[in-house]
Amino acid sequence: MRRTTQVVVLAVGLAVAGAGLAMAGQQRPYRVNDNQIKELLKTIGQKADRFDKGLNRAFVDTTDDGGRGKDEIRRSVKDLKQAADRLRDRVNGRQANTLDADEVLRRGASIDDFMQRHQLSAHAEQAWVLLRGDLDTLASAYNVGQGWSDSGDPSAAAGVQPRLTGTYQLDAGGSGRIRTC
Repeated sequence: MRRTTQVVVLAVGLAVAGAGLAMAGQQRPYRVNDNQIKELLKTIGQKADRFDKGLNRAFVDTTDDGGRGKDEIRRSVKDLKQAADRLRDRVNGRQANTLDADEVLRRGASIDDFMQRHQLSAHAEQAWVLLRGDLDTLASAYNVGQGWSDSGDPSAAAGVQPRLTGTYQLDAGGSGRIRTC
């Protein structure tokens, strides 16, 4: 009888410990391995190149010469690529940390700020959306704050692009007719 009690207590203890480990595993953020980070950084570099080419077209197609903004965005793209290269080198040397990833994301944030302030061609905008998606993945992999470059807009943190383009007109007549449920 005493042996049965010990077995039951041991089984319950193992079950509780297993459940605790399962819950702790759920709370821990998903971490990617070095090879996945290297692949992601390679993709970021490729998409940064595509974005840069999209900028070339955007600035050629516009009547505005871009002035300081053109130089600003070019420098930001170059800085992003260099930061991604440094992170890749640190990943290769198994020395990468959150600060290295944060540097890449800060460079991306300056590009995002530019993109929020300027309307460029659809090609450049789309190239940025794709690149930003990979930067969001990098932020998640290094557990850097959600919405690394948004201004607190939860839709941006969820990957929804809040930017509207085009011409819009408010329906002033419809604003006074609010129905209650």
